[in-house]
Amino acid sequence: MSYEICKKLNISNQLLEYYKKRYNIELVAPKFGKKLPQDKIDKARELYYEGESMKAISRIVGRSYKTIINWRTRFNWERKEENDNRTEENNNNE
Repeated sequence: MSYEICKKLNISNQLLEYYKKRYNIELVAPKFGKKLPQDKIDKARELYYEGESMKAISRIVGRSYKTIINWRTRFNWERKEENDNRTEENNNNE
């Protein structure tokens, strides 16, 4: 049984909980949210590693500038130069 069926049958949450306990029924909740477009993420990552700017990537991929920044943060994209600079800074501070 799914939540969608219960909603169509106009079953209240309390009644739903009763049926779950009484008849040991498992309910499958629908998945919400959008599926990430993996092909666009891969293309954006590739362009990022090639040195393209965030705005250029957003225009090419067709997503907002903020989305590209969120992907960079979420998927831990780091350019080689950024990583090298951080290593040099850490060595200088020691």
